[in-house]
Amino acid sequence: MPAFDFLFEQIRRVLFSPGGMLSVTSLAAALMISAAFFAWQRKRRGRRLRAKVILRALFPRRILRSPSNQADIFYLLFNVFTFGLAFGWAVLSYQFLSNAIIAGLVSVFGSPAPAATGRARTVRTWLSTFRTAP
Repeated sequence: MPAFDFLFEQIRRVLFSPGGMLSVTSLAAALMISAAFFAWQRKRRGRRLRAKVILRALFPRRILRSPSNQADIFYLLFNVFTFGLAFGWAVLSYQFLSNAIIAGLVSVFGSPAPAATGRARTVRTWLSTFRTAP
């Protein structure tokens, strides 16, 4: 189905594009670096390393549940899916409307006369460069 193909293609572009800001590899690398930093800080202060503490440091509840974070997630989903779908629809409808208008004009006025070719076009273009404004 085209809808699922579109959905999976968008997810693939976001998560698996090489060098992307939200690719799985860059997110995993950022997570590992930040976890190593928090672990190093705890070790340096002589405290025990606990996965639960490091996860709380990396993903604090007040940030995860904040309206700003929820707005950011909504904005990401909107840009990836909704805007992409709307933009694609606009491009397709533009092409459809353009073809329909051209077909309507041809049916009303007939086919356009062929454009000048070769030397006639070159001479006309050359002469138009010397045309002065009234």
